[in-house]
Amino acid sequence: MQLLKTGMKGLAQYRLHTWLNTATRSPLAGAVTGMVLTMLVQSSSAVTVITIGMVSSGLLSFSQAIGVVLGTNVGTTVTAQLMAFDLGQYGLPITATGVMMVLVGRKTVRRLGTAVAGLGVVFLGLDMMESAATSLQYRDGLVIYLINMGQHPFQGLVAGLLATAVLQSSSLVIGIIITLADQALVSLPGAVALVLGSNIGTCITAVLAGLGGTTDARRVAMAHVLLNIIGALVFFPFIDTFARLVSLTSPYLPRQIANAHTIFNFITSLAVLPWAESFAKVVCRLVPGRH
Repeated sequence: MQLLKTGMKGLAQYRLHTWLNTATRSPLAGAVTGMVLTMLVQSSSAVTVITIGMVSSGLLSFSQAIGVVLGTNVGTTVTAQLMAFDLGQYGLPITATGVMMVLVGRKTVRRLGTAVAGLGVVFLGLDMMESAATSLQYRDGLVIYLINMGQHPFQGLVAGLLATAVLQSSSLVIGIIITLADQALVSLPGAVALVLGSNIGTCITAVLAGLGGTTDARRVAMAHVLLNIIGALVFFPFIDTFARLVSLTSPYLPRQIANAHTIFNFITSLAVLPWAESFAKVVCRLVPGRH
């Protein structure tokens, strides 16, 4: 994941500030920009931190940043969708292709090669994890823990939150969830609870970035936290119903989990988008200016 992020950041970083400043004229434009940039950089946390930095520097207003935050939540779901494909067999060729691009390409090609190699290593790692998970089925302690997690959604919510806060990557945690589900070690409702928790845990990076920043920078961090916490709290009581609906989207459990992640983030962002200005006013009241 780090290789993938490094490569994509190298490709996009010299344009990020320009794109964000010119393509956030409205909440909708900001959301589209945030979504596209997150898909490119493969890290919602990175785009959010950059946005907070620009707001703190006065290069972007808080109202402009709201749309970007909404878009990053949707853009980050692309990684989970990729991980739901059974691409382990292609991991080595993809990695080798990326390494060759790094060795023989020019600057831009080398950056793209780093990202390609990183993507290949992600697929290799998930494939190895899946193979290892097969043997874990016979470890009673782990099986009991996973069964309990599936039966008690709150435990799954907390586990997803803590895992993402520690690993600093919701995509990595969701990739692990998808791998475990592929080995029938976690149920769909249990996986949905983990996904909801992961969406809250990913806010930690934004909170840390906002500490010590300007008032508007802290407001951006608060907006990110509120969006994900409120969304998770709204969905949490209906986990079983949501899981049943998501199960209709695909017969393949890993794909169902990826779809649940996408649907959750799309609905929460879409629900707030028309009320972005009102949402911004609420955040401003929660994080008043310093006097």
